[in-house]
Amino acid sequence: MRKWLIYSKLFRRLKPAATNFGVFAGESNLIMGLSEFKMSECKITRRKMLCGLGRLSLMALPAAGLLSCNYFMSKESEAPILNSRHRVAIIPCPSYDKEELLNAIHQGWQKTDSPKVKNKKIVIKPNLVELSIKRPINTDVRLVEALVRFFQKLGAREVIIAEGPGHRRDTEAVWKKAGYFDLKNKLNISLIDLNYDDLRAIKTISYKDSLIKNLYLPKTILSADLIISVPKMKTHHWVGVTLSLKNMIGIVPGIKYGWPKNIIHWNGIERSIIEINATIPTHYTIVDGVIGMEGDGPIMGSPKKVGALVMGSNALSVDAATARMMGLEPVRIDYFQAAHENSLGSLKTEDIILTASEIEVFKTDFDLNPEFSYLKST
Repeated sequence: MRKWLIYSKLFRRLKPAATNFGVFAGESNLIMGLSEFKMSECKITRRKMLCGLGRLSLMALPAAGLLSCNYFMSKESEAPILNSRHRVAIIPCPSYDKEELLNAIHQGWQKTDSPKVKNKKIVIKPNLVELSIKRPINTDVRLVEALVRFFQKLGAREVIIAEGPGHRRDTEAVWKKAGYFDLKNKLNISLIDLNYDDLRAIKTISYKDSLIKNLYLPKTILSADLIISVPKMKTHHWVGVTLSLKNMIGIVPGIKYGWPKNIIHWNGIERSIIEINATIPTHYTIVDGVIGMEGDGPIMGSPKKVGALVMGSNALSVDAATARMMGLEPVRIDYFQAAHENSLGSLKTEDIILTASEIEVFKTDFDLNPEFSYLKST
């Protein structure tokens, strides 16, 4: 009962703004894209409710958008490249063979606007969600190992792997099951659980009516010279697709905000994605598309072989190219469009310069949950 009271308060808070957009067709009806459900029915699932909150929150955003486009930098570090056009490299990588991974990473790094690594403290942010190794849920540890070795060879001062899973409280169990403890011992590197790291409060770049004006964030993230996002190419049952932008939700600490990162859901998942990436932008993205996940992602979906890495310095541009590879239309993905409108990158094909393979070479339609069928490009 308590959670319904919370949701009810959120709807009352958002309703006045949403009414101007025609979101509410009646006292008890909420239109969510192409679907509809009644508040009076007791069969509303948590998933439907959260999807509704996310879409509603985006529709109710102030026309002025974000309060600021000045990116918060925690220290004197190399700023992300924010040109209007961005280079993205789609690199063939048919397997997780060590040499194939290293060659693919090297090619992609050379063909994009890659940051300087020498003498830098690098934080690699993979996507770790669940314990299962039967499904391609997590960023493959072999790709992360290849990245660590690559950055060490380029002269990085320190390479750290950091993640704060939102689905499991026991991060160590996820590390272990996914093979990351073995990697730690093999390469003598640090694994940082962002859910329990030391925290520091910062002012966020946020919408005027946001619930997250300030965030307590891990010092490991705030002290990094470079943040490298390494998501898995997956569908997602709340927002349609999860790639680099969505991956950054993992930096929000569970010890402060609970599981599954409650403030993100209360604020609206999609708008929270925008605010987090505006406040703490990544410096580079490498999408693990050797084997992705389709269907009921990010956990219960099925393996989908793509055989490529997608690389670039701008997260939205990389995400847009990856979505097109998955058979999706980026402008139909709500938080992609919001990111574009708030100058976090561009969705326009003319602004995304493909420097290696073309999208058509690796395009393979991903199955989606029926409620997200409208995201498909054909």
